[in-house]
Amino acid sequence: MNEANIEYRVRGPIKILLQLNRHCKSIAAAARIISAKNFEERADRELHLSYVNLAAP
Repeated sequence: MNEANIEYRVRGPIKILLQLNRHCKSIAAAARIISAKNFEERADRELHLSYVNLAAP
């Protein structure tokens, strides 16, 4: 097996791993955005409930 053949055989799996790595980073970024959004919505609900409880006689 010559050097060019080895490089060709190695390049494919490396490209796949790099693509998977980019995909995982994208998923992680999306998850952080979703988590932050969910946190904001929960905080808004908690704040609303606090106001409602303060206003109750």
